[in-house]
Amino acid sequence: MSPPNAPPTEPVAGESGPRPTAGQPAADAAASAAATTTTTAADAAAAAGAPQAVPADLVADFKARVAEVRAEVAAAAAAAIAGGTVYPVTAYDWHTPHRFTASGRGKLAAFAVTAAARISADLKELFRRETRLAADTVVELYGADAWNPGRTPLYAVPLKDAADRVVGMVGLAPATALGWTERLLGGTSSETTGVRQLSPLESALLLDIVAAMVKGFAAALQESGGPAIHHVEAVSSDKSPLAGLEGEEFCRLNLTAGSDQADPCAWLAVRSDLLDALVEPAALKKQPRSAEDTRKDLRSYVEYVPVRVTARLGASAITMRDIASLEPGDVLVLDRAMGEPIQLLAMGKVLMQAIPVTCDGWYAVQVVERREDPRLRLVKKENPE
Repeated sequence: MSPPNAPPTEPVAGESGPRPTAGQPAADAAASAAATTTTTAADAAAAAGAPQAVPADLVADFKARVAEVRAEVAAAAAAAIAGGTVYPVTAYDWHTPHRFTASGRGKLAAFAVTAAARISADLKELFRRETRLAADTVVELYGADAWNPGRTPLYAVPLKDAADRVVGMVGLAPATALGWTERLLGGTSSETTGVRQLSPLESALLLDIVAAMVKGFAAALQESGGPAIHHVEAVSSDKSPLAGLEGEEFCRLNLTAGSDQADPCAWLAVRSDLLDALVEPAALKKQPRSAEDTRKDLRSYVEYVPVRVTARLGASAITMRDIASLEPGDVLVLDRAMGEPIQLLAMGKVLMQAIPVTCDGWYAVQVVERREDPRLRLVKKENPE
């Protein structure tokens, strides 16, 4: 301890801690100086904005609380799903058109089965042997992806409508295209899986095959209310027949040659708007209303809208001084003569002329003239008397 009369300790210039007092052990003084130095350094670091280490016990407590919250959320979600109050959520695919609803896609699937049967019948007539194609799927996609699914080699033939606009295409896998052409030549199926240059005879035979496919598909399409389409006498394998239609919506019908075939052997892609009639027949579509019908509907609605009617007796122009000097008993002359009809206003517009009357002790007006207003279809009515 310091002597009772010991002077207070004063720091020496250039030192960061208190000087040892008389009688204070050197070790205690050093420890005190170290503690002071540490505290001063921490305060300086905090003042300078340096990051401070979070105590380990706080970190552990925070992690434990996060784990508890996660467990509670998982338990609540599981209970809600078990109770049937939560519906599964799927991510929206922005890369795929969504023109048709689930009901519409069901109708397209039924049409695909019919179209596949018609195509099989026409191919059977061409090959003179049984050829069965099955409708695999009907896929909605954009034109950029419609012509070459999976970026695999193929032979493509464009489709056009009656206005000679490209509205789709027929695609054939190389093995299918070459195999079917060899079948027409009386040979066996080809084992080729890649695209090669076709001879003029092979191109002609392939177009005959496509013509048979389009015949069956177009017949099924027209029977369902769709437009007429036809193929173009051109086969391509290195460029899309849908050039310029990359952003348009298409539906692609994938066809397989057997139940054990995983990949489609052929497909037909057409603009989605050509299939609207299949989903919603014209007889069920709402016809656009005429302007007169719309006007009648609006009038039938506004007929029951409450409107405040104002009776304007007249007006007078006077100065502010005269207004300030008005007293009870003064008479203000208006701009309307006795016996002259007054105006009835609705929505700020003068619609009728009337004369003041009384009815059961109440002020009232009697309509004497009704003005024409083309916007409200108000016309003068003859006096029934």
